[in-house]
Amino acid sequence: MTAATGGVFQGIADISVVAPYASYRQQSSMDVLTMNAVRLFNRIVMQIKGVAPSSKYATLITIADRIDELFKRVGPVTLPTGGVLEAHREQIISYEELTSGVQYCHLGGLFLIELQGG
Repeated sequence: MTAATGGVFQGIADISVVAPYASYRQQSSMDVLTMNAVRLFNRIVMQIKGVAPSSKYATLITIADRIDELFKRVGPVTLPTGGVLEAHREQIISYEELTSGVQYCHLGGLFLIELQGG
């Protein structure tokens, strides 16, 4: 949050937000079931990234490094209603876009997160 001064958003940031900010969204999800269709765990791929103008690329690196630090842990991690079996980055996300004459950079990754319910 220190580097992502614009906040953290699920999906698209509010139009009034001033970058840099972080965003996340689910890319895919798959339930792993028993033969009786009882869910054993859920495998989720999340896109988690920072967004900033190219002039603030150093800040963007700080945001991406923090995301990596938070999601690099390989489980298991016990939670009150289940646990995180595994979490790690599968792919890097790095691209630029031009919006209203300003070049914005996106930096982060696709993270695999496996959850088990309790």
